Amino acid sequence: MYEYITNFMADPNNQTMLINSAEMFIQLLLELTVLFIAISYAVALINQKLPAERIQRLLGGRHGRGYLTAAVYGGYHPIL
Repeated sequence: MYEYITNFMADPNNQTMLINSAEMFIQLLLELTVLFIAISYAVALINQKLPAERIQRLLGGRHGRGYLTAAVYGGYHPIL
């Protein structure tokens, strides 16, 4: 097993592939961390500004109206 790993690591193509994979992992980790923090902050602001009862009234419509409202609000991207 050790010999297989050393042979694998000796190949320059494999080294390049592993370095590229590590760089992509770090990039994705940073991007997703920033995205998670931004979304958490946005949700905290919404929870602070809108009371839970109002959100329930808005999304609790009859005959599927709440689902449609949630889909419209979920699909709306003011940042883009």
